Amino acid sequence: MSFNIPGYFLDQKTKKLFKITPHGPFSLKELQKRVKAEEEEAAAAAAEANGITKKSNQVHKQSLPNNIAQFLRQRATMGSINNSFSNNATTHCQSGIPFLMTQLKYRTKVELEGSKQIYDNILIDMTAEPDYGEIVMSHKTGKLTRFGYQVNPGFQVWRAGSAWESGPDNASTLRFGTKPYILNGEERRTVVGTSGGTIWRHSMPKLPPLLDHDLRQQFISADGSIRDDNTIIGTPTLSYVGYTEASADNIFKKKKDLFWSADVYDEYDRVIIGGDKAIYHLSKEFVPITSRKTKSTIFATHIPRDQPNICWTGARNGSIQLTDLRQNDMYPSDRFRQSSSVNKIQSLTGFELLSTGLDGSIDIWDARKPKKQSQDTNLPEPIRKLKGHVNEARHNLGFDIDLDNNLLMASGSDGYVRIWSIFNGNSNQPIWTSEKFLLPIPAAKFIINQSRFPRVQEGWSSLIEETSLLRQCPGIILFGANNANSDSSSIQWLTSIK
Repeated sequence: MSFNIPGYFLDQKTKKLFKITPHGPFSLKELQKRVKAEEEEAAAAAAEANGITKKSNQVHKQSLPNNIAQFLRQRATMGSINNSFSNNATTHCQSGIPFLMTQLKYRTKVELEGSKQIYDNILIDMTAEPDYGEIVMSHKTGKLTRFGYQVNPGFQVWRAGSAWESGPDNASTLRFGTKPYILNGEERRTVVGTSGGTIWRHSMPKLPPLLDHDLRQQFISADGSIRDDNTIIGTPTLSYVGYTEASADNIFKKKKDLFWSADVYDEYDRVIIGGDKAIYHLSKEFVPITSRKTKSTIFATHIPRDQPNICWTGARNGSIQLTDLRQNDMYPSDRFRQSSSVNKIQSLTGFELLSTGLDGSIDIWDARKPKKQSQDTNLPEPIRKLKGHVNEARHNLGFDIDLDNNLLMASGSDGYVRIWSIFNGNSNQPIWTSEKFLLPIPAAKFIINQSRFPRVQEGWSSLIEETSLLRQCPGIILFGANNANSDSSSIQWLTSIK
């Protein structure tokens, strides 16, 4: 990349000039990040070519760290850590967070109430720092359930009121709104979802901190240890008085359509819905702005957080389209073509876009449309294909991306959950594969960086040692986990270090 021409940069890969913009992926700040990353990648490649990297016999002498402090010390003194110790090892070395992900192991679980069949199609969303942990969940009963949760000082899940009806049909999408609002001096959190041909928004007060009395009575065992009995804890009644009731705020219906996907960006007053017959653009209050008929059902919608004026959509026929939301006619343009129906779309750092297909394909695209094109579609081909994912036409499979660490997690229809290092140039294979579950995992979430951990309850500081509260072990949460030895499903917590 070159900045020799004022106001422009030259992409060395495509040999094209691009104008530097004040904001977004073409801003000077983002471009400088790319330059730094490219320089580090080049330096690493040169070091490896010159034999400066550590010899394999030295690497094999490293031992697995027993705790997070030992891991950080080992990484600082030894450099990259070989992952050949892992049963899921690939042919390349990982370091830092990717290495920790190769060492994930089951630690504990919380059993969900009811039969496992209720939870084989659940949808969830979660909150994290700077908020206390909240989970909203929908399942086959057609109801929504709200929980509180924490992973530090122990993994615990508790009820936050009673379940409530979301609508006449099971939810097809579910997510927390991106920005709370104030009503009569009370801060409220929104939940947006779709059911049939309806999109609805409910709201409820943000959960307050747990009181010391509830922590002592419900979260600590008789011997003073953190409670760990694998059950969902009841609602902390003293702490949550007046905070558990949900209300229906807004609704938008289309009688002759069926909604499959939706994305919300409250800060920019945008809601995008993908249906069988059309794409709909609404305000956050569900006031229609514009819509456009579609030739194929829209299974995936995505508003990039750094480019709120555009929207990516993925269709049943494999078409991936880009729409400029500033244009009143909402005219989408074909950009890429997946090998099957598009199930998920997510923008990555820089100019990359990731999509998954119902045939198990995971493709990464260059959103700038590089020159190399497919002869069949006259559209750009993927710049990379991740391997190992299995899907046999299931829509609701666990999926999450950690952009800070460039990690992808996807649940397969074969009962395995896999993690990929997205920009690892040495391998397109998963860096970690879970045990085989009886049924596919319908929801999964990374909890790695500080921004993914829920805020620690203040009351713990007077009950346990402060050092226990500062310890954060990166991990993942699997929802609806199941096996042949149990009649119920569970929420499992997996980490690499105890």
